[in-house]
Amino acid sequence: MVQQRISSVLDTLILPFTDDFSASQVTPDKNLWTDRFVFVNTDMADGPPTLGVATFDGLDEKGDAYDIFSPTGSGLADRLSSQAINLSADDPADSVYLSFFVQPAGFCDPPESNDSLSLEFFASDSLWKRVWSITGSSNRAFQQFMVPVAETQFFHEGFRMRWSSYGNRTGNVDVWHLDYVRLNRNRSAIDTGITDVGFKSRPSSLVTPYQEMPWKQYAADSARFKAANHKVVARNLGAARNVGYKFTTVNRNNNSTVIDVGIQNISPFPENSDFTFNFPSFPIPQTSTDSLELETTYRLQNAPDFWANNDTVRRTQRFWNHFAYDDGTAETGYGLNTIGGSVAYKFYTATPDTLRGLWMYFTQAAENAALELFNLKVWAFIGEGSFTGNESVLTQQPLQRPRYADSIGQFVFYALDTPVLVRDSFYVGWQQLTQRLLNIGLDRNNQVAGVKWFNTLGQWNPSAINGSWMIRPVLATELRFPTSVTNHKEHFWQLYPNPTDGWLRWSGLETVNRVEVKDIQGRLIMQQHDVLVNQVDVSALHPGLYFITLQSQSGRSYTKRFIRH
Repeated sequence: MVQQRISSVLDTLILPFTDDFSASQVTPDKNLWTDRFVFVNTDMADGPPTLGVATFDGLDEKGDAYDIFSPTGSGLADRLSSQAINLSADDPADSVYLSFFVQPAGFCDPPESNDSLSLEFFASDSLWKRVWSITGSSNRAFQQFMVPVAETQFFHEGFRMRWSSYGNRTGNVDVWHLDYVRLNRNRSAIDTGITDVGFKSRPSSLVTPYQEMPWKQYAADSARFKAANHKVVARNLGAARNVGYKFTTVNRNNNSTVIDVGIQNISPFPENSDFTFNFPSFPIPQTSTDSLELETTYRLQNAPDFWANNDTVRRTQRFWNHFAYDDGTAETGYGLNTIGGSVAYKFYTATPDTLRGLWMYFTQAAENAALELFNLKVWAFIGEGSFTGNESVLTQQPLQRPRYADSIGQFVFYALDTPVLVRDSFYVGWQQLTQRLLNIGLDRNNQVAGVKWFNTLGQWNPSAINGSWMIRPVLATELRFPTSVTNHKEHFWQLYPNPTDGWLRWSGLETVNRVEVKDIQGRLIMQQHDVLVNQVDVSALHPGLYFITLQSQSGRSYTKRFIRH
């Protein structure tokens, strides 16, 4: 079903209006929504109807807290407003209904009972009228709500709808998720069924226990690190039916096809149920370079199909120069509240290598910790389950501070003053110099047993909090994007405005003579040579997350993420 647009004074949309947030990333589709405050993601909700939700929290579109100075205060946080929808040809007799799914918390911090999510309609008198609201609670399954557009004041060519969350404005807290928004005529309060089959999760990693890992380490013991299978989950939102499916993997280093599994069939796919596609692993191609990227595309085929956007999902498997247990999204944060307490994160290697630094993702959750101090530490051994004296420290760098990147999902690099040799297994982490929580990002979707350790009373204990800390050790080779944020020990430069809907500008660099822009899958989208000014026009790009690489006349490259509105 294709979203339609008509030309009028207000350039309004016409019915039906549908979005399940599967076709956009980071920010909402600007053709349907007017603001960018919510975070469109595939990881933070617990069992969404289909892949992709709009998440409401206390962070703005750049990932910054709305208010870092009032940790106990609350108020208007995130908001999502539709474009104008022309209802001037309709009236209450046309039985126009809006349906949508809502979940409090998911894998994130739950909204309290005094927090709320509300829905307003824009009336013909140019005023917003509240028509629905819900108060906070602990995590629970997604619930579909049906709201009639029943009053004459809403039937005009400038009708709009907006959801607003009210809660703590200091970070990634008091979280709500919105999914599968549908507005159309000739519906009823019991019109809750959807004739649609779509993916509801991101595909799994091709390696284990990591989400990403260095090619050198994988190649040294591929039998150890290759996952036995790869899987993805789909949801049938309607009646039982036959569904076709397939997947294809492409080597992005040379764009060659690695494997192409033709159409297979689920007969039948049961009514209102999930199905896990579980595929056996396949040979991962060798490479003569220091890195490899594989993109696997999974597709569904079903008819009739209400919404085709959720029938395709992709996973890019990166073998770069870092280890990652996490998937890149922080559902919440983790920290200690004990001065002198330590956190140690265990990683396994297949061959000796050189540790050069750490990517770290600190999230603003309830409070800003940018002024707090910690000692960054690397251990060869901590004596798991034993006392502090039974450990071996490889290196430490005192008096570090949490640093927040300039957009959602960006890690900050902490370079080691002196790279250290690591072998077999090693630990990275920090020692607290404050009682305040530092809030390293916590990915709640991925859990690896026996790798997260903490020490607050003189003994190393396993963390009982499920998830993966967002710390990524960088080994051996030169740094690479996509987690590229300016190394605070190296050259500092700025990219602005970010997000942008037109021009991107930069400052603090030597003369740039080449610009490349890649999408989130690493595909080259645009390039420009012989750059004469410190700016580039990206208005032709579709809304979403991209990476820009600037190459200077001296041959150095600088990469950052940016969001195109």
